[in-house]
Amino acid sequence: MKNDSRTDNSGWKYIIWAIVFSVAFLIFIGITTTNIGNSRKSNIEPSNINSQEKESNEEQFSGTKTETVNGAIEYTSSTVNDPNLDEGVTEVRTKGTNGTKTVTYKVTYENGNEISREKVSEEITKQPVNEVRAVGTKHTYTGSCSVKGTYRNRYASCTGDYSPQAKANAEAKAQECNVNTRAVQGCYNTYR
Repeated sequence: MKNDSRTDNSGWKYIIWAIVFSVAFLIFIGITTTNIGNSRKSNIEPSNINSQEKESNEEQFSGTKTETVNGAIEYTSSTVNDPNLDEGVTEVRTKGTNGTKTVTYKVTYENGNEISREKVSEEITKQPVNEVRAVGTKHTYTGSCSVKGTYRNRYASCTGDYSPQAKANAEAKAQECNVNTRAVQGCYNTYR
């Protein structure tokens, strides 16, 4: 009798294993079918679907939204005269750079169309750096002035592109030489 009971137990074992394998097979087929369906759907570009949905939502949207826009703040330029630079020479002392700002707007839409825009706030996130240029004002004179003449009749004689300072120096020296009766050193100097 022991042999008969073993046969019965082993029969149930086969049935249980057959059921487990059948369920596992059905689950495997279900997962595979789902993946095939998803792969077919993935051939459709999601960006096109999202943009079409977005466009249809925007066309119908009525209400207010908050929009933030980043923009540039242009730098300005200023000029300073520099007597140490030759005339016509320009030099950048400080390089200019643009700043940035963030502007927040309250935008009202009706059926997807913007009907009003109101500035809510404006924040400067980076200050612009203004450009500074130096322009030379120093004139290089090519002419000269000198003291000419004889005792008590000395005078300043200038030629070419002479400086006002050179003329003033020559005139002062000529006057000094005319007033003094003694010999004055430099009565015939040339001034530039």
